[in-house]
Amino acid sequence: MPTERDIPSLSDLEGTPTEYLKSPQRLKEWSLEAWGYTVASGALASISIFFINVVTLIAICSRYPMSLDQGIFFRGDCKMSSLITKVAHVVINILSTILLAYSNYTMQCLNSPTRKEVNEAHSRSQWVHIGTASFRNLRFISKWKVCLWVSLGVSSFPLHMIWNSVVFETKSTYGYLAVQVSKDFLHGASWTIPEPSNETDCVYCNQYPGIIHELQQQVQHDDLERLPPHECMDAYFSGALFDRSHLLLVVEGNRTADAVLAIFENLDWDGGWMRTQRLSKWAWSPGTKPPDMGAPADQPILECHSQRHAENCKASLAPAFLMTIIICNAVKATCALLALHITKKEPPLCTTGDAIQSFLQEPDAYTKNCCLVAKRGRSQRLSLRPFKNADVWTGERDRWITAINKWQLAAFIIALALLLSAGATSFFGAPGSLEWQDAGHHMAFFNSYTFRRWPETGYELRGKSNLTGFVIANIPQVLVSYVYLGLNNMMTKMLLMAEWCGYAAGSKKPPKGLRVSSPVAETKQRSTYFLSVPYRWNIPTTICIITLHWLVSEAFSFVQIDIRSSPTHMDTWNYILVFPDAVELVVAPICSFTVLMMIMIGLCKKFPGTMPLAAGCSATIAAACQPLPPRDGSHAAGSFPHNLAYEALKWGVVESPSPDNNGRGHATFSADHVTPLEKGKMYV
Repeated sequence: MPTERDIPSLSDLEGTPTEYLKSPQRLKEWSLEAWGYTVASGALASISIFFINVVTLIAICSRYPMSLDQGIFFRGDCKMSSLITKVAHVVINILSTILLAYSNYTMQCLNSPTRKEVNEAHSRSQWVHIGTASFRNLRFISKWKVCLWVSLGVSSFPLHMIWNSVVFETKSTYGYLAVQVSKDFLHGASWTIPEPSNETDCVYCNQYPGIIHELQQQVQHDDLERLPPHECMDAYFSGALFDRSHLLLVVEGNRTADAVLAIFENLDWDGGWMRTQRLSKWAWSPGTKPPDMGAPADQPILECHSQRHAENCKASLAPAFLMTIIICNAVKATCALLALHITKKEPPLCTTGDAIQSFLQEPDAYTKNCCLVAKRGRSQRLSLRPFKNADVWTGERDRWITAINKWQLAAFIIALALLLSAGATSFFGAPGSLEWQDAGHHMAFFNSYTFRRWPETGYELRGKSNLTGFVIANIPQVLVSYVYLGLNNMMTKMLLMAEWCGYAAGSKKPPKGLRVSSPVAETKQRSTYFLSVPYRWNIPTTICIITLHWLVSEAFSFVQIDIRSSPTHMDTWNYILVFPDAVELVVAPICSFTVLMMIMIGLCKKFPGTMPLAAGCSATIAAACQPLPPRDGSHAAGSFPHNLAYEALKWGVVESPSPDNNGRGHATFSADHVTPLEKGKMYV
């Protein structure tokens, strides 16, 4: 059986993580240092992602012209530009989740106290958290660890806010004229520009003759696409136009000699010039929008002639944001490597098993004679208790949800509700109309004719830069990240408590070895690559969060729209687009439901009423790891068997209450047979 001197630690391992990767034996030794291996893996992942980002930035900047806030690296087909941004967002969300997960793991290791820091806290009548991250611990851990912890936290914020906006799309669309003409117009008949109506601003009226003349020349040379009315309606009823512009609407005849009957100016693609009450005939009469010039003939449309253009959408990179991400990458990699260096000197108590092992090998001097005191019964300050004082076991059973702070739970539910309500509003709150609303402030369209599009809502960022638009568009990402962090922390607390209660004699689980950071070979101790959340919980949750991050990046995105309103004029508008896709509307509720189920489990499941609940409280863990006290009423230290920490253990009664011990029993960890606590009995 190994002795205490046989216990390995990070300080005992010579060399660097790279050297361990070169030797199978050293790799095995390093892997036994489970949390250290994971932190080293996080450093390696951070460095790898750092180089991916640097290579991407250099490759694009060296090949394409760049400014600080935008560099176009693809120009052409709109579907391809959209695909590029979608794929980029998938990759970004995977990389960001990996980086944030490793960062959170390293932060929890840095937040974990050493035994020396625990003793210092207990000597000041205070306690710290073990196995779960806590702001409380920052008062007791070393200043270097606090600095690294803060640096990791601060460097995570830009990842939440801007990484998804490093790659964005610019849609190029066209304003157009819908010109109602007679059949004679197609054969070169003369025409004049009709008189403007009273309701038109006619901003580009001076350009109308040139546009219409060009259309007449093109239709005579078959350069326009001929469409039947229903196909024309589909094409121009879909909102923004990426590959079409001006349109000729041909009717049978006219009551005047002029071949041009009416002109509709459509700079905002509102579709209001279409007569929607009689779609079968597509007849013209005073309707949703009067013509800008002339009076339309009340006749069915025979055919349309559409002016086609090559699509000119763009996929762009935001170099300023990518450089910020690169800096954050470097900070995280550096902090992870420094964390390994600092914790080599004195490994922290990262898991409950680490704390139990430490207290079994060296019982705490400040938590004697109170083995039943749970965290909720632990005051902010500790005090020594004489043996004559004892606690009565009530046998109450608490739900998993009691492990969570009520304010933290409330904040989590509010964040999740905001995220879900934002998604619901983006879908159900979008107007089901045919027209774009005031394009300068708010725009929305819905294809109520073909029902092939979901509602889309956009908000113009008038006077705002690209960088401002990126930040605003990623506010929902912060909510998703908080939901992830909150869920991870709550699961940590619930599962930490469940693992703790699994040692109780009254539980159905068999004796088990301690799950520690540095397990000793050929003992009952178990290794761990997670701190408190097992992979069967962590992996599904992480997959859901990655999916939600991607769905949010697609549903709430920053998009530039280049609008060519005339042959000589083009405006660039910055918009935050809210566009729930059909896939998103199915997958997002599934992921959200999975997240909610994690919380519902906590509302329903109960801890076994056979052990005081620790919830990571160092004082409660220390009190539960006290040896059988002496019977002379002194505070002399008892002792455990030397190798107890390496055995399969249970926690329970090692001395039952009896008249010989004044009716006061004692419960602690033991490798021998122990019995459950008895309701109504006193224990010290």
